[in-house]
Order: sequence, then structure tokens, then C-alpha cells
Amino acid sequence: MTRKSFRILLVLSWLLVIAGVVTSFATENSLPPELQSYLARIENAPLANGEIVLVVVDMTFIVFAAVLTVGLFRFRRWALTLLPVSYVLGFVLIPVNGPYVESGWVSILFYLGSLVDGIILALVYFTPLRESFETNGAV
Repeated sequence: MTRKSFRILLVLSWLLVIAGVVTSFATENSLPPELQSYLARIENAPLANGEIVLVVVDMTFIVFAAVLTVGLFRFRRWALTLLPVSYVLGFVLIPVNGPYVESGWVSILFYLGSLVDGIILALVYFTPLRESFETNGAV
């Protein structure tokens, strides 16, 4: 795996997330009426204090993930350390955010994104690419 290929995987990971979010909005009308009304009810409900905090935490996590991606892209040692932290935080946030509805197309995109993330994780810890981080990207 070359550094360029690794960087392409990082970009692909974000593109899959973005495509998943866009597809979620685009396919909302294809959901059964019951699910559409559930989504409309959630979207129109005012945010409670706890939900506002959760939105802030989610947004902070997105910024954290973007900064981490830049660190991985530039082969910074700190990014190698923070990568597993990001997965743990992401796993904790999933159930805290409550139920969500998505179409099969969105699921496919998010599953592919998870696959790419797993490849990235394996590459930075179990291949010679790890040496690029140990030298702080100077190789």
C-alpha cells in the first residue's frame, strides 16, 4: 500500500459518509408512510436541553474526525494514537443518539464506509505503512 493509495482510502471514507447522508435525504420519500410520518414528527419536534447537548457533542465529534483525517492524511503520529479513540467515541455515540431510519441504499453506503474504515485501521497498525507514522510522515 502506497501513501497515495492510503490517502485515497481516507477521501473515499468521507465520500461514502457524505453520499450516505445525501442518499438518506434523497430516499426519504421511498420509505413507507409510517416511517415518513415518524421522521416528520422527529424533525418538527422542538429540541430538549439534552438533545441540544447531544447535537453539540455530535458536531464536535465530526470536527474531531475531520481533524483526525487530516492528521492521518499527513501521517502524523498523534493521528495514529487518536484513531482507536475515534472508533470508541463513535461506538458510544451510536446508541446515545437513539433510533434512526434509513433506506437500504443508505445502509449499503454506510456498510461500505465501515469496510473502508476497517481497512484504514488495519493498514495503520498491521502493515509497513505504520512506519510512515512512526517517523511522523517524513519517509
